Amino acid sequence: MLFLFIFESVEKRTNYQLTFSKFVPECFSYLLAELLVESGVHFKIVKGRKTKWGDFRPRNLNGKPQITVNGDLNPYAFLITTLHEFAHLHTFQQVGLRVAPHGTEWKRNFQKLIAIIIDHPELPPTLRAALNKSFSSLKASSCTDIELSRALASFDQEDPAVIPLEKLPKNSKFVLITLFLTMKIFYLLFFIALFIVSCNQATGNKKINQTVENNNSDEKNRPLTTVQWLDSALSFNNIKEGKLVDISFRFINTGNQPLVFSNVEASCGCTI
Repeated sequence: MLFLFIFESVEKRTNYQLTFSKFVPECFSYLLAELLVESGVHFKIVKGRKTKWGDFRPRNLNGKPQITVNGDLNPYAFLITTLHEFAHLHTFQQVGLRVAPHGTEWKRNFQKLIAIIIDHPELPPTLRAALNKSFSSLKASSCTDIELSRALASFDQEDPAVIPLEKLPKNSKFVLITLFLTMKIFYLLFFIALFIVSCNQATGNKKINQTVENNNSDEKNRPLTTVQWLDSALSFNNIKEGKLVDISFRFINTGNQPLVFSNVEASCGCTI
């Protein structure tokens, strides 16, 4: 039984390490896999969120502690965020919810985790310097620590369309796209599109009405012709009930204009 348990733990650790190696530098994937195996926490890699990089919940829907980390972070931002959330987990396991989320207990646990990686030879010097600087006074969020935030952002893939505020030239003008402004732009574009559709529909209706009026006008102005009936009355004689009889009434166009039949109606049940 002990051998089986050890084998399962090794297999889990290997699988976790392979997964983490897709999101952090491979040299640090073993550390995260070790933390996950030891803690047994429910760990989820989720889609990017604008409001946070990661979070910790003491209990998920299954009553189990849960850590979530954004999967779109650069490798070092993912690493630091994961250690940040594991510090929350360790604090919860030690003292529960009786302390502040980013109080002394959390800082102590976060410092212990940072100490594991800070002297690693593959940790970039700029990130090591930022971590050393913030080590004695850790912030609740990496984004609120300016030096650490800059160090982590330096590993992001550059986007030509994104310019940090601190890199804008002095006295330059810019616009902050807030939710309110985004909604205003959306409604403006919506009403412009609605106006264009309405104009096109009105133009189409106008063309249809003009066509109908022209057709009606053509019918009213069309010159009439005359007809002479050659057969005005025909006798069917005696017909057996149920028998079908075909009969023809002949006429000729005696006018100078074409003879056009637009509608034919019978005054009885005859078929025309």
